[in-house]
This record gives sequence, C-alpha cells and structure tokens, in this order.
Amino acid sequence: NQIRISLKLDKNQIKSLEHINFKNFKANLLSFEKNSIELLTKKIFNNLTADHLSFKYYQIVNIAEFAFLGIKQLNKLSLSCNRISDLKANQFKGLDELKELDLSYNLIDYLESNSFNSKLQHLENLFLQGNRIRFINPNSFSYFRELTHLDLSDNQLVEELSVYFAG
Repeated sequence: NQIRISLKLDKNQIKSLEHINFKNFKANLLSFEKNSIELLTKKIFNNLTADHLSFKYYQIVNIAEFAFLGIKQLNKLSLSCNRISDLKANQFKGLDELKELDLSYNLIDYLESNSFNSKLQHLENLFLQGNRIRFINPNSFSYFRELTHLDLSDNQLVEELSVYFAG
C-alpha cells in the first residue's frame, strides 16, 4: 500500500508532460497550475492513480482524444482558465469515476450531443461558467444520471433552455 501524496508543480516552466512517467504513481492531488502546456496528448496519464488533477491557468488549447485513458480513481478534474474551444467525444473517455469536471473560463462556444460521452455518467458537478457558449445540443446532458450541479452562468446563451432539461 503506497502512501498518496499531494504533488504541486504550480508556477513552473513546464511545457510538456511527454517524458514524465506516471506509472504506479498515487496522489491525492496532482497540480500543474500556471504552467505553459498547450496540449494534453493521448494516454499521457496512463497508470496514474489520483483523486484530483488540476490544470488551471494553463495555455491548453487542445485535449487529445483518450488523453485521460488509464487514470485510476479520478474524482475531480480542473481545466478552468485555459483556451479550450471545443469538446470532442473521446476527450474524457476513461474517467468512469469522475464526480466533478471544471471547464469554466475557457473559450467553449457550443456543446454537441457527443461533447460528453456516456462514461461520465457518475458526474455530479459540471462547471461551464465564463465560456462563450451560444448553442447547446438538446442531447448534451443526456448521459448524466447523477448530475446535481450545472453552472452555465456568464455565457452567451440566447435560446430557450427548457428543451435541454426536459424529462
């Protein structure tokens, strides 16, 4: 039984995680806030066990499909204050146990029906405030079975929202 630590690598000059081996690493918190990473590549966190992963205040523009595949026991993912503009179907694949996803203060302008896949069915908290969201596909939230908190404040929504939350 390994001890879980909190590892904060905030406010450094880290530009890439490609050469960091997370195999069998166990952490309560793994934080890379205020670094210079622009891309999270496929399976970058393979075999990492963490409760909370934080990438706030980065320059992240793109998250590769399957970037989080292989992470074990992740409950909270913080990606706020980046430059993420669109969400693809498999970006969050493998996060079966995720309870909180923070995508606030990015550049997201629409939510497609496949923006969040069915593997996020245990998500309880979803933070999307401070984006540029103008359009939400009516099926965007259909996979969420346990969602209790959804923050869409400070966006550019203009349409009637009742269609998104029917049933």
